[in-house]
Amino acid sequence: MALALSLLFTGTLVYAEEKLAYVNVEQLLREYKKAKEYDKLAEKKQKDYEKERQEKVDEIKNLQKKISLLSEEERETRRKELEDKIAQLQQFDRSSNQDFRKEMGEKSREIRRDIEKSIQAYAKKEGLTFVFDRRALLYENESLDITDEILRILNKK
Repeated sequence: MALALSLLFTGTLVYAEEKLAYVNVEQLLREYKKAKEYDKLAEKKQKDYEKERQEKVDEIKNLQKKISLLSEEERETRRKELEDKIAQLQQFDRSSNQDFRKEMGEKSREIRRDIEKSIQAYAKKEGLTFVFDRRALLYENESLDITDEILRILNKK
């Protein structure tokens, strides 16, 4: 019985020494200045892509109209040009989407690294043993929330 009480007491002492905190990573991703800048950049790139794509589509439509007015013989010679433009549009779509996904993936990893480094630095400075993501918690004491502190650190950079 004394051993059980000793283990229980020792376990309580170890637990009491642990310093815990949590962050709302989703909030950091929404409110981090760099993440907002990257979101604006992504929107601009998407609009630029859509504009350039629409120009290519319009060019194809115009060529289709022109071809429809030509004689059968002339249509055959221009059909290859139309097929080439359609193939170029498809290639443009593939490469643009691939480039966009790659760039945004890199930006996302960069933002997540910034967040992780800021959390780690803060935890070391404050002597925290564990920092959890809020999504993993079933219950949280709001006094343990360090999201605002981490956000201030991130936005100072």
